Amino acid sequence: MKTQIAFKTQAGKNEIMKAYDSFLQKWVSPCKEIYTDTRYGKTHIIASGEKSAPPLILLHGTGMNSIMWIGEVREYSKSYRVYAVDIPGEPGKSDETQFSLEGASYTEWLYDVLDANETIPLFTDNELKKLTMPTALFVGEKNIMLHSVKTAERLRDLVPYATINILPDVGHSIVNLADKIKVFLADQL
Repeated sequence: MKTQIAFKTQAGKNEIMKAYDSFLQKWVSPCKEIYTDTRYGKTHIIASGEKSAPPLILLHGTGMNSIMWIGEVREYSKSYRVYAVDIPGEPGKSDETQFSLEGASYTEWLYDVLDANETIPLFTDNELKKLTMPTALFVGEKNIMLHSVKTAERLRDLVPYATINILPDVGHSIVNLADKIKVFLADQL
């Protein structure tokens, strides 16, 4: 299998990074860029909001990067510590090599990211069963990258009160949900 990388040319990468940095100047202030080592290389994260606030993790869609959240992050950062994560192999600041859609690469990578950063909680099944905090999941029905339907089933079994939103005919890239997510978040404060 041929290894895929996010950028076809150095010139293309330079243009994307220039635009990325330009948009990042318009991000919620203050924000912090974090680089985390994982078993799959370096991962870039933009953190904003108060460190003591509850965490909110944002994963961008395919062919995108964390800048896609720029229109919504200001609202989220008012009440949450937001972590916008650049997925490796996509046109962001994380390592360029794309993961295979087969196997556990994405899952292992995400566990590494969650385990390494500040205080993002990662829960075992037993811990999820004991969870009392408000929990919501918004996933695309066709998202094979993060096994969204299996994730939703697991969460539904372990946290029966969780709000589960499986979006029909949607893949990994979910956009324009800020209003629905803000309603859920506002109800929990």
